Amino acid sequence: MEKKILKASCFFKKRKNLFKSLILPFLTDEEKINICSVDRAFHQNIKDHLIEKFLKLTQNLNLDITENDDRISKFIFNTIKNNTPFLVNKTRANYIQFQNNTNSYKYIALTTGEWWAHCDNPSYWEKKKLLNSTFGGETFYLRTVCWLDLVINFHAVKPGVYDVYLRQALESIYSMHNALSLKVLVETKDKAEDKIQNTQLFQSDFMSNEMIDSLLKNNKETTKEKFDTAKLKNIRVMFDKKTTENENIVLQDVYITTIDLTKFSESEFVKVKIAFFHQTGWWKSGWYIDAGILQKRE
Repeated sequence: MEKKILKASCFFKKRKNLFKSLILPFLTDEEKINICSVDRAFHQNIKDHLIEKFLKLTQNLNLDITENDDRISKFIFNTIKNNTPFLVNKTRANYIQFQNNTNSYKYIALTTGEWWAHCDNPSYWEKKKLLNSTFGGETFYLRTVCWLDLVINFHAVKPGVYDVYLRQALESIYSMHNALSLKVLVETKDKAEDKIQNTQLFQSDFMSNEMIDSLLKNNKETTKEKFDTAKLKNIRVMFDKKTTENENIVLQDVYITTIDLTKFSESEFVKVKIAFFHQTGWWKSGWYIDAGILQKRE
């Protein structure tokens, strides 16, 4: 790698225009940044190239440059591999996080409590800082409630195929067993009739037996009765460990379904909802709900 960088550096000093047109397009972002760190002669040329690439990316995925000024330098000098989150335009809790390259990314919708039943009542809900709360924030914790409706909104999603996940944790494996009806919906606007339409893409009980089995499998437990969330500590966490209120609780990304949004390609962006509806008269408790995730399939 060092020999490659030094040779490119010498070439650049003599043939600046040729480098820009013939070599630059074939280098990876990581190689470009490595070159910047070795030779300052590369710095401005490559910086301009990456900024131009970033601006095209913001337009394509509806990212707000104004809200993300402090993140642009991280994108340029640390590569997209650092998983820097970018705020989606005109939202306060929707992010895009790039993975390894610009063709692989996921939408993350943080839970906000907006339009949730009883969200402002501290007898029912509170916020807690967990070992791997998304972006180091706080996670909604359901103390106890009977009636429960809530929704997680993804605004301005680019049509494509996505795996849907819910980032959550349970104090008891059966605390939310078949307690709610879960639906994945796409909201579009009928221009002819000037009204909003919701198209249902998926429906299931929450938590279904399949979701519980998935949790147990991930945790390598053999019996449901002996499920212990403390043992989830062994699962790889996404962020550095910080002081938390509940170090025995670790959030997991639970797979919900796969959705195909290409059928809505007449729209540049669509709104996706993970919605939970009241289903039983049982009291529900011990549920940590942190974020919804749409992982784009390559």
